[in-house]
Amino acid sequence: MNKKALFTILYLGNILLLNSQIREDLRVDAEIISRCKVQISSNNISFTRVDPNAQLPIPQNEPPIEVIVKGTFGRGEKVYLRIQAEGNLTDPISGQTIPADTIYWEASGNGFDNGTLAPSVPIGIGRWNKSGTYHGSLFFYFNNDPSYAPGVYYLTVNITVSSF
Repeated sequence: MNKKALFTILYLGNILLLNSQIREDLRVDAEIISRCKVQISSNNISFTRVDPNAQLPIPQNEPPIEVIVKGTFGRGEKVYLRIQAEGNLTDPISGQTIPADTIYWEASGNGFDNGTLAPSVPIGIGRWNKSGTYHGSLFFYFNNDPSYAPGVYYLTVNITVSSF
């Protein structure tokens, strides 16, 4: 075989190799789990009873609490925003208590609900059935009663978001 023929055969072989395709498949998995998050603009509210004889509810001293709920949920899952009082309002000096259900809130925003605190029982603030970001605000009131003893009363509440 002459050198020109051999070169042509090798050259054609390279062309065939360069134009052939070898395919490998790559499997891509992306797991997106249900997750949710809640943000609140402040972690403190207060009430000041000036006139013990006034029967009107006392509004919180601060601006409304802004709430943002963010979530990614599976099909058929719902997300719930709840608030739970850890007992009743208590004056640590005197030991006097005021029932937690003397505090209620008015809510605004898509999916947010009005409600009243209850000691040791989670109460719904909001609920949604699809992924997204939800904005709302809560404004709290304290039902005044002239029979409450003077003092500074404290109560801790938990705000939680969960999906089911």
